[in-house]
Amino acid sequence: MKQALWLTALLLVAIVTAAMQLDRQSRYDPDWANIVPEPARYFAQAHVTVEALEEGDTRAALEAAETLLERRPVPAETMRLYAQTQLQAEETETGLVALQIAAQRGWRDPVTQEAMAQIAWSAGDAAASANRLAALYARESDTEVLQTLAQQVLSDPAGREQMAVLLAGPARWEARFIRQARHHMSAETFNAILLNADAKGADFTCGPLRDAARRQARNRKVEVDKTPLAPLLERHC
Repeated sequence: MKQALWLTALLLVAIVTAAMQLDRQSRYDPDWANIVPEPARYFAQAHVTVEALEEGDTRAALEAAETLLERRPVPAETMRLYAQTQLQAEETETGLVALQIAAQRGWRDPVTQEAMAQIAWSAGDAAASANRLAALYARESDTEVLQTLAQQVLSDPAGREQMAVLLAGPARWEARFIRQARHHMSAETFNAILLNADAKGADFTCGPLRDAARRQARNRKVEVDKTPLAPLLERHC
């Protein structure tokens, strides 16, 4: 009897361990999500929610998001997915509140930051939108949404000013901005932001700055020291 109970206990532990391993694997490979037993879905539940959203199954998405929120209430991704399901269900007020909570919880979730940047831009707040763009550049996100937003937001004087202020701040992400932003906007807008940030005390990394200046020199068919970025090269290289 005792031996049977012991073997049963070992079997249960093995089943639970296997389920947990499958769930962890699903974090990196969504194809595993539907294989994970329902009670063991933590990471997998996020993929189940995304799948329902993409299929347009609003009811299933709502149920999946609510389950995800119960099991993993803290991550920003969880709240963002919950917000998306609410918005898909046309529960706009609840969805926007959830999205704001997601944005407060995590600057590392690019989808949340893109959404908040779009909302701020639509509301006419270019400076707030620039804050969200900075978060995206800081994590080297590179999407079509980011490129479109950058072109819109940084064409606005308030957006350019705020980005210059942020570049001159303590955060060390200016090299990432230079590497990416030069592909997202006109050279004139890009140069204006960097020159303004420099005037505010920004400390630029030489390598990306030199690469940007060389690219402009090739496009203009001039020497590097004839580009608008030449003064920055003198100070930072």
